[in-house]
Amino acid sequence: SKNPLSQIIHGMAIPAFVIDTDHTVIHWNKACEKMTGIASAAMIGTRDAWKAFYSEKRPVLADLVVEQAPEDGIARYYGNNFSTSDLVDDAYEAHGYFPHLGENGKWLYFTATPLKDASNRVIGAIETFQDITDRKLAEWSLVESEERLRTLINATPDIICFKDGQGRWLEANDADLALFSLADVDYRGKTDAELAAYTDPLCQEAFLGCQRSDDRAFTRKTICREEERIPHRD
Repeated sequence: SKNPLSQIIHGMAIPAFVIDTDHTVIHWNKACEKMTGIASAAMIGTRDAWKAFYSEKRPVLADLVVEQAPEDGIARYYGNNFSTSDLVDDAYEAHGYFPHLGENGKWLYFTATPLKDASNRVIGAIETFQDITDRKLAEWSLVESEERLRTLINATPDIICFKDGQGRWLEANDADLALFSLADVDYRGKTDAELAAYTDPLCQEAFLGCQRSDDRAFTRKTICREEERIPHRD
């Protein structure tokens, strides 16, 4: 009968492969076949896992985990795109773009976990994959939308800022930052009262007035039109 571990790995809906301490592929499941387009028969018994992901020979993350490579050794291949796993000891997570996978390439999030025997000795590693292409595209779309919004609010001479429900500044346009002398201040996440300490003393009362206006708007849950006198040195 088949090895139960083999049955579990090959039945997983998550793409995965397993290597031993010689870096030989011993399992290459059906989901990994579908993701890479490479049959298990072409991989099992070889040290060619890298061929499914890279154009030139180099270690995959599982290779580095089997070798118990130091983090600077992992960084050599994955730069800042990896981290230790929060779930499993001695495991690492990484992400990257693989242009030859699928019609338009894929962004993958992958985890390599050491396999150990009863004596806690590393006997291999399993690497699993998650397709995060849609999430990446959504993130880029959001960034582009935010950049368009930032360009729009900076193009207007009106004074504009955005705050959260606790009155903390999230974003402000150039006109607002110039008015309150905040161009060089890390204003995000601070309230009006906190920002009053960073600005021209003449503007401090205006900050507190703005905070009172915000409080009234939140209380009324509607648009509030207020006037504030903002003294300035000029």
